Amino acid sequence: MLRAAIAFLLLFSFAIPRVLIAQNTFPSSGNVGINNTSPKALLDLGPGNGVKQLFYGSGGSLGYYWGAGVNLGQSPNEASIFIGGASGACCGAENFAIVSADQSAWPYTSYTSRLVVNSQTGYTGIGTVSPRGKLDIWGGTMYITGSGLQGTLVGGSATGFAYVGCNTLTNGIAIDPGGNVGIGTTSLGTNKLAVEGTIAARKVLVTVSNPFPDYVFDSTYQLAPLSSLAQYIHQHHHLPEMPSADSVAAGGLDLANNQEALLKKVEELTLYVIQQQQTIEKQAQDIDELKKRIPSTVPSR
Repeated sequence: MLRAAIAFLLLFSFAIPRVLIAQNTFPSSGNVGINNTSPKALLDLGPGNGVKQLFYGSGGSLGYYWGAGVNLGQSPNEASIFIGGASGACCGAENFAIVSADQSAWPYTSYTSRLVVNSQTGYTGIGTVSPRGKLDIWGGTMYITGSGLQGTLVGGSATGFAYVGCNTLTNGIAIDPGGNVGIGTTSLGTNKLAVEGTIAARKVLVTVSNPFPDYVFDSTYQLAPLSSLAQYIHQHHHLPEMPSADSVAAGGLDLANNQEALLKKVEELTLYVIQQQQTIEKQAQDIDELKKRIPSTVPSR
């Protein structure tokens, strides 16, 4: 009886591990199956949806699981890589990261994070472990090429400017930390927009803060005599209140102020023409009166 009991216990003890590993496949070569006797890939975690936990780590204050899954409750269904806390915490490890070793050969003693996803915010960082938004890239340039492969959008920063270019970083738009924008140039000065080249537009709207010069037609406006205007032109070689050639060459032309000044000169010129027309009409009237007073000296035939 004792021998029978011992034989049963020995048989049972050998049978337990065989039952426990009956669903796993560990061949000497080929695919490995966990909870799967017919693995279809190098590592097959078994059929069915749900969480497939691969690793458990205890780094930091909380343990965490790392794994993969299909149909974890998303809509539509997704194949997922996940990280989760082991004790009910939100996410266990703060970041999910892809890292590279700083050494070229084993043993590796330090690592650099190349891509980081913050498991609490979902923010993704490339070149930084503390992403500030949905995508945060440090120390590099971003390239986006469309399906036509005819032009690549390039975005990044260099020498104190943020750039958006086509095919190369610096051939497009440059933005300085003050929000000033340059197209084809980084010599912005204090301008909000600086362009190196020609601007083509169907319509340009310019707003002005000064009163528009319709005040020239006010009855109280003092129109300069033509004699003083002639003296000014002789001395300065340009109209009053108009920029000189030297000032335009040195500092450019203010379109709004120049258009305002031009309109003022046109309105003043209109007043001069009206005055001259009134003088001509008065002179013609005086001539007619003189003709009436002087008898004709031409003898009649």
